[in-house]
Amino acid sequence: MESQKISLDRLTAMQQKAQFVINTNLHTISQMSDVMNETAVQCIKNFDLPGIIQDAIISNARALLDAKDALTQASEGYKTISASAIVLYKLNLEFGEALRQAKAMHEVETKNNEAKIEKLASENIRLKTQSIWSFIRSKFK
Repeated sequence: MESQKISLDRLTAMQQKAQFVINTNLHTISQMSDVMNETAVQCIKNFDLPGIIQDAIISNARALLDAKDALTQASEGYKTISASAIVLYKLNLEFGEALRQAKAMHEVETKNNEAKIEKLASENIRLKTQSIWSFIRSKFK
C-alpha cells in the first residue's frame, strides 16, 4: 500500500509539472499574441504598407490567436484527462484494498466453516460410536 501511495504522489507530481509547463506555454503564447495583435494594428494604422504585407501581418496575428485557442483547449483537455487518471488510480487503489479485505474475510469465513465442519464431524463420530456401543450392549444383555 505504501508503494502505491508513493506512486500516486509521483503521478500527482508529474501531472502538476506538466500542467505548469502547459500554463507557462499558454501564458507565453498569450503574451506573444497580444503583442502581435497590437503590433499588427499599429503597423496597419501608421504605415502605408502594401496589401499583401498587411494580409501577412493579419494572417500571422490570427495564427497566433488560433494557437492560443488550441493550447487553451488542449490545456483544459489535459486537466480533465489528468484529473480523471488520478481519480481512476485512486479508485483502483480502493478497489485493490476492498479486494484484499474481501479475501481476508473469505479466509476467516473458510476457517470458521472448517472449524464447524470438524466439530460436526467429531459430534457425528461420537454419536455413531455411542450408537454402536449401545447396540453392542443391547446384544449382550
